[in-house]
Amino acid sequence: MSNTASSAAGEKSLLHDQTGAVLSEGSAVLAGVWIVIVNYRTSALVVDCLRTVDTQRSELGKLQVVVVDNDSCDGSVENLNAAVSREQWGTWVSIVPSGKNGGFAFGNNVGIHLALKDERPPEYVLLLNPDTRVEPEWLDELVAVADFMTTEMDGRA
Repeated sequence: MSNTASSAAGEKSLLHDQTGAVLSEGSAVLAGVWIVIVNYRTSALVVDCLRTVDTQRSELGKLQVVVVDNDSCDGSVENLNAAVSREQWGTWVSIVPSGKNGGFAFGNNVGIHLALKDERPPEYVLLLNPDTRVEPEWLDELVAVADFMTTEMDGRA
């Protein structure tokens, strides 16, 4: 899938499959989104955040979450892995120990790097704080704005 923005001003950005067929106008269901959450001793907050994402996951399509642990050394990695197993989130959530606490930006960069080197990189990478609670339709709204901005910028080129 690729998000192909039309070069003609005023036309909407459309999502296409590998054959070029239009799948849908901008939608998180088809866009492919990776969420990066950096954890440092906040595993309970991360689990609460993941629960809010999980309530909408079936509507979000290709969604992956990577939780980067910034060397919490408090049992966070074990707690997060246990939650992923218990809640059966293993198909869409990965816990990645960074091996060091390089700070918030470092942790985000670890997650972004993983997303971009994936064999099917996402169209969007979203950074969430561990204490985030997402609202219904939040991701579709963000993708719609991003698609609109892409279309607007392409129209100016």
